[in-house]
Amino acid sequence: MFLANELKKTPESLRRYQQKNYYDGKWRPAYQELLEPHIGQLKHPDYPRVAMNNALTYNPIFSEPIVNDLPQLTVPLTLIIGTRDRTGPGRAFKKPGVTYKLGQYQVLGKKVADTLQKGTLIELDGLGHMPQFEDWTRFKAAFIPLFNQ
Repeated sequence: MFLANELKKTPESLRRYQQKNYYDGKWRPAYQELLEPHIGQLKHPDYPRVAMNNALTYNPIFSEPIVNDLPQLTVPLTLIIGTRDRTGPGRAFKKPGVTYKLGQYQVLGKKVADTLQKGTLIELDGLGHMPQFEDWTRFKAAFIPLFNQ
């Protein structure tokens, strides 16, 4: 199922996915640069191998979610999230009748941060899955100081 979905991807489907989930329906021409490596992979004769590797990444997402391991970490951990991020792996596989929404990072970020022993949550309001590209200045202001701690 995951492999079949990977093999069906097109440049346009990649753009639509990112626009909807990464950028909350918004799109800027500058985001196209971020798609070019993925589009190049789609066009390459070895894409079926890449698609298989992409499909294999779903197994740990569903069977070994990292959020279960984060509370065990004793080192400082900072999460930087965009509150508009709507990525939700598995959204297409929800059973009929399931009504909860996936990809609500403005809620999920707080839930995960509350489980951390030495955690800090930095929320970048109004930014999505790729805050470093949407607004480098705001992302940099949150990110760079972490190296001076």
